[in-house]
Amino acid sequence: MAILKSLHGVEVTITVDNEPLQEYEPKEGTDPYDTVTRYVQTQPDQNFEIKIVTNQGSTRGAGLKYEVMIDANIADSTVVLSEQCAHDSMIWRFRESQLEEDEYWKEPHEVLKNLGLIEVRVYHLSNIELKESDPASYDLRNARDLISHKARRKGVSHTVSASIDAIEKEVDELQVHLSLSGLADGGIIPRPPPPPALEDRDAATLTVEDIAELQRQLKVEKDEKYALKIKDEIKQEDREAYSRPMRSGRPSGRREYVELD
Repeated sequence: MAILKSLHGVEVTITVDNEPLQEYEPKEGTDPYDTVTRYVQTQPDQNFEIKIVTNQGSTRGAGLKYEVMIDANIADSTVVLSEQCAHDSMIWRFRESQLEEDEYWKEPHEVLKNLGLIEVRVYHLSNIELKESDPASYDLRNARDLISHKARRKGVSHTVSASIDAIEKEVDELQVHLSLSGLADGGIIPRPPPPPALEDRDAATLTVEDIAELQRQLKVEKDEKYALKIKDEIKQEDREAYSRPMRSGRPSGRREYVELD
């Protein structure tokens, strides 16, 4: 649960299939000013939920406004008045879908970097004028389908930040999808220990593939030992050959030289 000291009454929780997941804190000093970041791990084919609780004393003015952005597109928004702040909560539900590229994207590389990005913008409202309809209505474009395929098999980070200024000052909550290896590379979560060697594992836990791999390793080890044995035998034969005494040649008789005219 991400809670910011300067906005202590606002609590943000990410749940998957109605279950809150363990959160990991990033390295100290990596967050921008007035921001707190948490990382959570998710599994494929699950539903995301963003739960925001606005407790009493959270607002500095007339109320708070929340906007939910998915892949840089507006998905939903709401306003919480100061007198409405209680232990009631708001929940936004989203599920993963295959995001299709827009034919009007001029610079795909600029847009693609926002895929898998969930952003909750928080505005402190200095005053609120209630109307029958909101003129700044949004086209939600099937908001529940906006989680891109990049969310699959990924971890999620979400950031809560706050501002105590007027409405012109906006603050963001960011959620970036990272692979588990990326979380480990960033020092956010510890690297998992290496799995035990096959020969050290319980035989009851071995699969057919594990047994085949173990047989292959044993065969390679056997071949290596046999090759090493042959090599040692050849070296031994060479040492024995060099250690034998050299046989001296027979002495020849006195040589006579005949001078021919």
